[in-house]
Parts: sequence; C-alpha cells; structure tokens
Amino acid sequence: MAEYKLEVTTGDMQYAGTWDNIYVTLLGTEGQSERTKLDNFDFSTGTTGIYTVKTSSSLGKLLLVKMEKDPFLILPEDEWYFSKVVVTTPEGEAILFPCYRWISRGELVELRGGKAMKGCEEDHPLSELPANEIAYSKSKSTELYNTKLMIGLELKLKGLLGSTEKWKNFEDMKKILWRKKTTMSEYVAEHWKEDDFYGSQFLNGVNPNVIKRCSELPPNFPVTEEMVKPFLAEGTSLQKEMEKGNIFLCDKKKMDGIPPRAKNGEPLHVTPGFCLLYLNQEDKLMPIAIQLEQQPSEQNPIFLPSDPETDWLLAKMFIKNADVMDQVAGQHLMNTHFLAEVFTVAALRSFSVIHPLYKLLFPHFRFTLSTGISSCKTVLSPEGILNFELMRRAHSETTYSSLCLPENITAQGLESIPNFYYRDDGLKRWNIINSFVKAVVEYYYPSDSEVLKDTELQECISEIFTHGFLGNKASGT
Repeated sequence: MAEYKLEVTTGDMQYAGTWDNIYVTLLGTEGQSERTKLDNFDFSTGTTGIYTVKTSSSLGKLLLVKMEKDPFLILPEDEWYFSKVVVTTPEGEAILFPCYRWISRGELVELRGGKAMKGCEEDHPLSELPANEIAYSKSKSTELYNTKLMIGLELKLKGLLGSTEKWKNFEDMKKILWRKKTTMSEYVAEHWKEDDFYGSQFLNGVNPNVIKRCSELPPNFPVTEEMVKPFLAEGTSLQKEMEKGNIFLCDKKKMDGIPPRAKNGEPLHVTPGFCLLYLNQEDKLMPIAIQLEQQPSEQNPIFLPSDPETDWLLAKMFIKNADVMDQVAGQHLMNTHFLAEVFTVAALRSFSVIHPLYKLLFPHFRFTLSTGISSCKTVLSPEGILNFELMRRAHSETTYSSLCLPENITAQGLESIPNFYYRDDGLKRWNIINSFVKAVVEYYYPSDSEVLKDTELQECISEIFTHGFLGNKASGT
C-alpha cells in the first residue's frame, strides 16, 4: 500500500470557496489512482486542506493530477478558485501542481507538475491538453453587475435615465457629475481652453503616442515663417526651432475618407488634419498652427492662436475629437484588446501548460478573452460606436517596435522632451518587467539555436505573425 499526501489550497479572494464535491485522480508512469473524493467538502476561502490518496503500489514518476468539481446536493453553482495542490509521494518528493484559475461545476482540470520545461525536453510527454477559456470569475461578474446597477440607480436619481435634455454649459455638467469630482477634473474644467494645457495632453493625456518631432513640414501643410513668428521666441524662426528639435507634429491623415456616422440624418465631420506644436522656452508644448483637412485650399485655411478665440478653440476641438477617435479605435481597442487576444490564443494553442513561456504569460491572460468578447457585443455590432475602417488603418501601421515603449519613443523623437510623464513612468515599469522577463528567457534559451529547435515557440510566433500581423513582413515580426 502506498500513500500520497495532498495539500489543496483555495484562493483567498472573495467568493473563492466552494461547497461542491471535489474528486482527484493521480497519474504516474506506473499507473494511476482511483478517482477519490476528498473527504472534506468545505473548501473555504484562503484555506489549505490536507488529504490522503491510497494506492496499491507506487505510481512511479508522478505526471498529472486530475481535479473534478461536481454538485453537492442541490445547492446553486459556486465557482471554486483552485490555487494549487502539493503532492508528497511515498518516496518523500513534494511536487507542486499549480492551477490558479476558477473551476466551474462539472469541470475537470488536468494539472502538470510545476517544473517548467520545453516540449523537446519532456521524457514522458502527455497528449496535448485542450486550452480552457479564461472566463470572468464570479467575483468579477458580481463586481460588473453591481457597478452597472449603481450607475443605473445614480442616473435614475438624477433624472438622467432616458433623458434627452441637452447640457448647455460646464455648470450643468458639474451638477450632474458632482459625485465624480476630483482634483484633476476640477483643473480640466478650469483650464481646458488654455493652449499650454491643450499641448500637454499630447504628452500625458489619453493618447500620448501620436506626435512626432518635426524636422520638415509636410508639403500639404504650408505653414510659413510669417504665420507662426509671433508665437515663437524672439529672434528665432520656424526653421531654427525645427533644427533644434523643438517643433512637433500631430498628423491625422489616417482619418482621411473615414465614413462618419450621422446625427439626425446629417453626417458628422471627421477631421483628418494637422496640428503643429512648439516647445517654448518655458518647456511648455504649445499649438501654433492647425489645418483641419489634408489638402490645403481656400476652404481649408490654417488656423492660428491669433485668430478669433472661438475659431481657434473650435479648430483645437476638431483635432482633439479626431485624436480621441484614433485612441479609442486604434490604440485602445485594436492594439490593446484585440492584439492581446491574438497573443493569448496563440499561447494557449501552442504551449503545453508546463512550457516556461506559458507559465510566464498565463497570469497576464486573465479576463483578456472575456473582455474582448463583451467589447465586441457593444462596440462592433452594426449599431456599435466604432469604425472598422479606422481600426483597419490603425492596424496596418502597427509594427512590433511600435509596441515596444523605448523603440516607439525614440522613433517619435520624444526621448528628451520635458514633462513627458507617460514616458518617464512607463520606462520605469518597462525596465522592471524587461529585467524579469529577460532573466527567465535567457535561462531557458541560452542561445539562438535553443529558440529555433523549440517547436512550440515557433508555432506560437507563426500564429502571432499570421493572425496578429496578417503576414505583413513590414511589421518587423
């Protein structure tokens, strides 16, 4: 008779525990145990239960642990967040089998040992296990439901639910959004018309990835020295400031020809224009010229800060509106959610669960697929709020280096511009993550030949190149 000691740990987050029946089966090179019900049905949040599984003889090298969750009596479904099980063999070896995911009723999970290894290194390879969908947990679903409920209740109490009344000024907005007041929201409400605040948003606003250092003006943006001289430092010129690296350009050409949505039967305007910015002697980034369309004409003038206040303000608003559209569709939805889904699915399809890169990446896949699926229902439906063509154009410009913060900042010429807090904070985090990932990768791949002979890794890269970058060799992947 052989005995295996099991230490089964339940996660410590809200709703992690379960009252359902849990069964375990151990598989080794010399056989497998019987399907055994663990004798304590209370797997409470944050607890570790100790159990014993008996077999007629040793199972040899332990390869796999199967855990099953079945209903207890007629209680309603309660997902179980199963963290890990540590199995101590009759020979005294303690083996970690990590899980760290939610288990639903009727589900069976097959866990491999905690030691990471590439497929070519396994001496007892098992059949490939199906990748599970990474679903919202009960706690996350409850959080989303409660948030939606509270927002609906708040809107009803404020008389906004179903209301078509228009806001006429900022005071109306402040009355509505009083509960959401912050130091930043108060500052924005007071300074949003100011040019220096407007310029700072291209560095530290919602879309700090669009301006580039400008050494030569585009031929279809004919800004002259005389136009902008009043807004530059005394004794200098536009040409001199470009040579110094103090001129920056926001070019929204990807918006050109985007079919706009309609309001009351009339198409809304989409601005595919330019905004020229100047880093002045006070290290403030100031807008100094705006053109709202790509092709200059009498009907498409260049707006300047010296124009009537309303004209200049509207020109800035049209550019900012285009910038927000670009950020939501391209930078956020496409390059964050949808591209992350490609990496997630490629890893789940290509790597075994004991592959070192699977173990490295898997914690970051949490909710990735579920979030993307729920987003599709609201923003990509026929009545959705986003434009497919804009996302397609944004994706065609995406390269591997543009997803790497240091390379992207250098390509934009923003490595030394002052007051760029997104860059400063982002690079600190990038360097921390890069240091950790580099240490892990170099441990398992000490040479290029190790990368080439890892068939699982090559398959993953191929899927990302094919489905993420659509086979575009210019993407650098």
